[in-house]
Amino acid sequence: IRMSIHFDEMILREPQVRLVTGVSRVTRWRWARQGRFPKRLLKSEVDVWLRARVAQRDGGVSPSNFG
Repeated sequence: IRMSIHFDEMILREPQVRLVTGVSRVTRWRWARQGRFPKRLLKSEVDVWLRARVAQRDGGVSPSNFG
């Protein structure tokens, strides 16, 4: 059986998420409970969160909520 995994739907492990976001696990947990960070750690969801942070920094756009 051959499995096809899309890179964007890959589940990230804790060290990978910390490296990409620069945010501690506790802070991300709090933000996830508030809807400010993805609850699941799919690469695609973390990428969306990162793009929203850059947009907010660069243009004042509010990051979208995650549920």
